[in-house]
Amino acid sequence: DESDDAKRVADHFGTEHHVLELTEQELRSTLPETLEKIVHHCGEPFGDDSALPTYHVSRLAREHVTVILSGDGGDELFGGYSSYQGARFAQAYRKRVPHFLGHHVLPALAGTAAKFLPGSLRYQALRVSKILRDSSLPFNQAYRDKTSIWNLVDLHELLTPDVLSESSYLGDQYLPDNLWSTLQQTDRDVVSRLTDIDVRSYMLDDILVKVDRMSMAHSLEVRSPLLDHKMVEFAASMPSQFKIQGKRGKAILRDVLAKHVPPKTSKKKKQGFSVPVRDWFRRGLAEMTRDYLEYGGGRLPSSIFEPNKVSQILAEHRVGKADHGRKIWLLMVFAVWHEQYQSGGGVPQCAASLES
Repeated sequence: DESDDAKRVADHFGTEHHVLELTEQELRSTLPETLEKIVHHCGEPFGDDSALPTYHVSRLAREHVTVILSGDGGDELFGGYSSYQGARFAQAYRKRVPHFLGHHVLPALAGTAAKFLPGSLRYQALRVSKILRDSSLPFNQAYRDKTSIWNLVDLHELLTPDVLSESSYLGDQYLPDNLWSTLQQTDRDVVSRLTDIDVRSYMLDDILVKVDRMSMAHSLEVRSPLLDHKMVEFAASMPSQFKIQGKRGKAILRDVLAKHVPPKTSKKKKQGFSVPVRDWFRRGLAEMTRDYLEYGGGRLPSSIFEPNKVSQILAEHRVGKADHGRKIWLLMVFAVWHEQYQSGGGVPQCAASLES
């Protein structure tokens, strides 16, 4: 919840401030209709769950204005994502720590310590264990695991043999040729390679698509000043040490903003614009996931997905054995998209309506 931070900035500049608070009960009652609208406006099985809050905040903004500004591009151009810091750490970890010690001994020690720690400390110890184990992996494998919701084992269990036989990027090369060649460049530091890839893939195919389609669903125009071509060229020419300093991402932007915003704002830790699907799908929306995904009455085509694997994912998430929240969201989006556009049933009435 960043509403307090947003209000602080609004008060500092004397701008009008509006807050939209969505309770779990409201989301539970409106999600089926909203999800169908989101998929309809995307026209594809768009799996980023932040499309949901973007849809709602666009609706709120359109009640007051017709054009807004966004900060899209700041993370990709200036090193804002924690994954960039993680990649630098992993590079040093692999270089300095022997593989057996780094991949087995140290993660195991952190995992053992977690058993004796309470609450949040236990979670932190488990997180450290995973970070150390992941950091010891070969670079290509570590990058794939970090940027993928499904690992290769999951995909081979989830997809039917017919689908797997026609699938690309499930082997050693998991990126298109142009991005793969960038990832393999050894004459550039790891941060510049990853930001370059994100600008040409994640930002282009996810972030900008999400904002454009969710805003235009409400006839709202969004402009992104950080993506002015001169700004992009400037950022691309900047050495990585100006972007990431220790644990500070977007360091140069923070230094510039420090002169114009409250100190707490310029020093604030980055937060994503995500939704707590993990908790929703265990509590109030658990029944909805079964209705959409369980076979017999579900919407997922068994010609594409293995029913037993889908049931396993739902069961493990429901009892807390694993966090499959993002996977379940992806499956639900695909189910809605398949029903709307592939099953010949036409677009559902609630999705066909363009009203917010």
